[in-house]
Amino acid sequence: MANTLAAAQGPGELPDLERGKVSAIAKKMRRRAAKKRWPPRKLAAGLLGLARLTILTDEEAVGLELGSEALRTDPSIEQELPELRVFSEAELWQGQAVSKVGAGDPLGAIECYAEAAQRYITLRMQDEALDCLACIDDLAKHRSQATPASVLGALAPVAFVAELALGPTASDSLQSAYARASGSLGESVAADPVFALLQLAKSHATATALFGGARYDTRPDGHGQELLSAIAELRDAPAGQDSDAPELVARELVQASVARGSTPYAGTTSAERLANLQVAFDQHAPREYWTSALSEKGPAPI
Repeated sequence: MANTLAAAQGPGELPDLERGKVSAIAKKMRRRAAKKRWPPRKLAAGLLGLARLTILTDEEAVGLELGSEALRTDPSIEQELPELRVFSEAELWQGQAVSKVGAGDPLGAIECYAEAAQRYITLRMQDEALDCLACIDDLAKHRSQATPASVLGALAPVAFVAELALGPTASDSLQSAYARASGSLGESVAADPVFALLQLAKSHATATALFGGARYDTRPDGHGQELLSAIAELRDAPAGQDSDAPELVARELVQASVARGSTPYAGTTSAERLANLQVAFDQHAPREYWTSALSEKGPAPI
């Protein structure tokens, strides 16, 4: 690949790239390839090499276009070099996200980080994927009416896969991003994206059960009723000595919680006891959904 770039450029022309330089090099490479009758593989390799260079010039969008052109030039690289292509795309999407943050476009960056995370998951690069999800979580705090829809559109294609492939750490970032986007805005937002975010937040298993037609009626569920009664009792109790302590699961974010088998709080304050009860109910309810789904339609697909 390096030889291909050198052949297209000549000595000493690649260092100190400036913005717009990669596109100029690509044009020169195409002309030389046509003149010298390069085989498709050689031109495709050169285009892939140039695509990687766009990270240095903050032109990752151009790099993604060059990667697509390389695939069209020699489709066989999809079968022979699939991981190289996916890794290159992941780096370019991540680099483009960084550029968008610097340009003051956090919602555009969220979309780019999600695209990068999806590709890192495909490559089983867990740390890189988790880094992208953490960045999405941080950017989801952007106060805008467009934030819920942007987070929903970016994470919907990747969230369930991330949850299954990356485990609780991914769930933490996803839950926090959903909560930031749907529950921490100080202005009016469209209801549909918020409700969709809350449904997505309930995890892959619960969403699958709900999609399969599962229903949960708390009335005949003795244990569920006990948990709900205890939660209501703690919330309605008169203020005590720890009344100034903030709720550990904020009221407006309860519906965006994702239940996991995490270590419970010690329970020494009413806030800790309330949080433990909320998590206990959130772990209990999905089991009831699954019982309903299995009894009515058999196992729902995952």
